[in-house]
Amino acid sequence: MDRPLGVSILSVLHIIGGALALLMTPLLVVGFMRGGDEAAQVFERFGFTPAVILVAIGLLGALALASGVGMWMGRAWGWRLATFYYANRIVTNAAAAVTFATNDELQTLMAEAERPVSYYVTKHAVRGAFSVWFLLYLLSGRPVRFFGVAGSRRWMAMTLGVVVGLVMLAF
Repeated sequence: MDRPLGVSILSVLHIIGGALALLMTPLLVVGFMRGGDEAAQVFERFGFTPAVILVAIGLLGALALASGVGMWMGRAWGWRLATFYYANRIVTNAAAAVTFATNDELQTLMAEAERPVSYYVTKHAVRGAFSVWFLLYLLSGRPVRFFGVAGSRRWMAMTLGVVVGLVMLAF
């Protein structure tokens, strides 16, 4: 079976995005070391050290890159990684949108920023909506047949992605 166009597009986007995230991580390290104290202080106020942010970006980049390669090759593991990725992104983007919308301390900090809080709420809501759309596409008939996962427990990767996203939020 030929690779569906949507799978090709998603796999290329995953490969490019994952590679960029992995390349960006060392640049962020340098940025934090050269005077990213202000950004580091904001992250730490909300319980995220720069190291945690960098590890998360690196892990998400590796996940995106691996899922992109797996989807391009038509492997079931690539599909599972991609469904896990999107389920996780739905949870984390929803949490980010709610946090920006409801956290008074964050809104106070953002009052001095170039962009209003509504920009960040909208940004994360749109990212979450796209993740829902991409996940539903991957769970639809043609991609499921292409990856040969029709008889498997398709919801397992998605459920695991949601659980891991919730665990990430707890820490």
